[in-house]
Amino acid sequence: MLVNLTKLSARIASQWGKDLAYIDYLSTAPWNRPEIAGVQQFHGVGKIMVRAAIQVSLDEGFRGRLGLHALGQATSFYRNVCGMTDLGTDNDYYNLTYFEMTESQAKAFCGET
Repeated sequence: MLVNLTKLSARIASQWGKDLAYIDYLSTAPWNRPEIAGVQQFHGVGKIMVRAAIQVSLDEGFRGRLGLHALGQATSFYRNVCGMTDLGTDNDYYNLTYFEMTESQAKAFCGET
């Protein structure tokens, strides 16, 4: 995972202009992906990395806010597992779907109220 902390800001209306941590790249090892290897050796690695990115955001004073562009096969994970907001296709970034996580979404993902 590569997390970018350089002056990126939120696009969600309620968060507009606030700093966020941007996940440039997140991937698990191919031998740990069920669609490739058939059986996962470790379970939950993607969620652990998202939690780590949230912690980086918190440490930087960004209150858990995250942003990322997702490959097609990962959109369901970010939308349904992570609970991130789908902001649609970004025509300026390889037509990938852009997602953001708000402070309240980060708390929900980490099991806080």
